[in-house]
Amino acid sequence: MHSRILGVCAFLVLLVTIAWPNVIGGRAEYVPGPDVPPIIDPIDGTLAATSVQPAPTQSGVQFFPISVTPDWFLTDRVVPLHEGLRNGTIEIREGDRMDQYRLYMRSSGDAPVFGQAGDFFGGGRQDRFSRSDFLAPGNSAWLPLDVFCAEFGRNTGPTDQFGWGGLGSPQVRGRVLSGAQEGVWDEIRQMRSDMPGALAGTTSYGAIARSDKIQAEADALAGRYAGHVAPRNAVGVACTLNGRVLGLDMYGSPELFASQWPLLVQSYLVEASRIGVRDEDRATVEDVRLAIEQTRRTARRPVPSIGLGETWALDGRGSATGMALTYHGRLVHLAMLSTAPPRHFR
Repeated sequence: MHSRILGVCAFLVLLVTIAWPNVIGGRAEYVPGPDVPPIIDPIDGTLAATSVQPAPTQSGVQFFPISVTPDWFLTDRVVPLHEGLRNGTIEIREGDRMDQYRLYMRSSGDAPVFGQAGDFFGGGRQDRFSRSDFLAPGNSAWLPLDVFCAEFGRNTGPTDQFGWGGLGSPQVRGRVLSGAQEGVWDEIRQMRSDMPGALAGTTSYGAIARSDKIQAEADALAGRYAGHVAPRNAVGVACTLNGRVLGLDMYGSPELFASQWPLLVQSYLVEASRIGVRDEDRATVEDVRLAIEQTRRTARRPVPSIGLGETWALDGRGSATGMALTYHGRLVHLAMLSTAPPRHFR
């Protein structure tokens, strides 16, 4: 009888050892069996699956289409913020009108709503930029949005509501992601100084970027370099200006990218209008591939998410800054933007 009990105990010890193979100091390390697929980081996995196509133009402004294999596509339906604002399913307004760094949003639509850092809202007592990528749930109650002021000096207005204003330029978006309000204001001041056709007395990013002269130059560049048709089957784009990569923007699906494409074109071409274009300075596919590989190696840390998904800050160690948003194991959006001072050719 005693030997039978010892045999049962030995069997149980063996069973425990097999079930929890790496128990050290009271902590278990999960080791998947041969039939369990490995857990893959959606940011690294997507970047590793990218391919870069040549830019359609050989010029100072270039847009390089980026694609990924379809198994990395986001399968969840999401609604871009600008579409929701335009069709009336999204409301954005101030709560405490003295709180410059917080707005509130609610949605009456069924699908999650995607917004990105640098989205520009006009209205209220001051225009604002969204500070973070976010994925707000559908049919949501009022959700707080962290924002930066997009103009300095004004603190009055007839309404507490906001409308869609576009996407900030890549340099402004980089300042937003760097996390300092004064840096955003400094960039707006610099834009006003760099753009002699902008409204001399304005303090608003929107007024500068939408001024007649800047819009005319950006529209002319759009017709010459990019048009307004998203590259077929692409999920993102790298924009280069005068041979330098200004930024990467990648989205979870071709459909989501196509909805953002006109905003990206306008954003990057406002920057081109600001500093000038030299057609003899060009980038290559290899330049973009190197930028993607550097983004893969960039340190990242989780930051608080607004609504659904996981949000990550990307640290380019002074030369670039970025953010990524993931949901259900897939990338929703990744932006990596140069923070190097631009070279002017005006």
